[in-house]
Amino acid sequence: MKRQVMWGCVMILLGGCTAAARDGTPSPSPAATLPEIVPSPTPFSPPLETSTDPYLDAGALLDGVCFEFLLSLNAQVWTWTTPAELSAFYDRVDASEVCPGLVERRDFDFSQGVLVGTVSTATGCDAAHRVVGVNRDDSARTQTLLVQLEVKPGCPYELVQPFLVAVPDLPGGYTLQIEVSGPVISS
Repeated sequence: MKRQVMWGCVMILLGGCTAAARDGTPSPSPAATLPEIVPSPTPFSPPLETSTDPYLDAGALLDGVCFEFLLSLNAQVWTWTTPAELSAFYDRVDASEVCPGLVERRDFDFSQGVLVGTVSTATGCDAAHRVVGVNRDDSARTQTLLVQLEVKPGCPYELVQPFLVAVPDLPGGYTLQIEVSGPVISS
């Protein structure tokens, strides 16, 4: 008998089926207890991926650094040339007490180059950086890594997108800069 009542409810679910509890009081309609399902604006689109070619993506060094701390770094550019500088960054994260707990410290082999990074913020569904070129200015003794921020629109989310790469060590006296353009809207 219970199976027949359940099947009947399934058959007329859209009609607002109610069943009686053992004490005779009606139980709420299943439709009244289910949360509303709101479809995502981009339910099946693949995520954007950061492209660092030809440089080594070192973004994993920032895993565990919380959203709030990364947000505080928006548009800042930093360069780490030694393990001590990387450790000092982790010390800053921990000392800020913005992130819950201590950040996981990771190592980097600085014989592979120096680390340069920045953080970009945007509003949308997803964001990613793409390396688009390098400008070298010998008179100013600078090298500028040109990076483009791509954003997938359609969501009200506040996005924080870190970018960290290992680049070859610079010639003596040169400084490394990052110039982020965008956001460019992704389709």
